[in-house]
Amino acid sequence: MPTHRATKYWLFLARPRLLDIREALRKDSLRTFPVRTHAKSIRQGDRVIIWKPGQKGGCYSLAEVSTAVYEAQPEAGEVKSYSNLKAEARVGIRILSNLWDRPLSISEAKMIVALQELTKENPGINRRANWEQYQAIEDWISRQNTLAEPPVDYETPPLLRPPQNTLFYGPP
Repeated sequence: MPTHRATKYWLFLARPRLLDIREALRKDSLRTFPVRTHAKSIRQGDRVIIWKPGQKGGCYSLAEVSTAVYEAQPEAGEVKSYSNLKAEARVGIRILSNLWDRPLSISEAKMIVALQELTKENPGINRRANWEQYQAIEDWISRQNTLAEPPVDYETPPLLRPPQNTLFYGPP
């Protein structure tokens, strides 16, 4: 009989005093995240909402847990983003949606019923989220992508000049 474990959803809080989430995502260097609670419940394949609390906060990324919980320091490429470099429980993460340049702001999240719980001040670093919250953010992202103007390569027309070395027939 096959064993099936349902995907769990987590809220990872990127507290500004611990992690410069915007810069880490901009540089595409975020590979791990500290785990201080729920370490026994977080598993590979779980989905993560990376949320920055505070006035300029909101959802900066959706990710997937890529490793089991392990003890380590931040990886070499992450060192500049983390303020705490001591070894601690962490999980590897794989960024699925990187919103560093256009995060879902707290004011926008307050208008989405499923996300109103996330807009409240949350203690700790890791806590449970749910499928509805994750799906609401995915829906918001897909709406943003459809509203954006698609990239178009514009061709500049060649200058209107007659070809050189043209012979014209007729009287001089």
